[in-house]
Amino acid sequence: MILAGFPKQLRAAALAASRRIRLTPNLVLTSYVQYDTQSQNIGTNTRFRWTIKPGNDLFIVWNRGWQRQILSPHDVSIVPDSDIVAVKLRWTFRR
Repeated sequence: MILAGFPKQLRAAALAASRRIRLTPNLVLTSYVQYDTQSQNIGTNTRFRWTIKPGNDLFIVWNRGWQRQILSPHDVSIVPDSDIVAVKLRWTFRR
C-alpha cells in the first residue's frame, strides 16, 4: 500500500482477514481478525449463527481486543484488552 502522498494522520490502515465455516446449512461460524496500524491493536469477532427456520436466527458473538504494550525498547507484548459476549435472537412473526 502506498501512503506517501497522504498526511501522516491519514496513513493508518486496517488490515483484516475473515473465514466462514458452514457446519450445516443452518449452522455457520464466521470469524474476523483486524489489525489497526495506528493504534497497533488487534481485534477479533467470532460469530455463531443458527438459523432455526427462515427469519428466525440465534446469534452468539464474541469480540476480543488486544493492545500492544511497550514495556521497554526490547520488551513488546500484546495483552488482552477487552472481551464481550453477546447473544441475540431474531424472530420474525408472520401470519
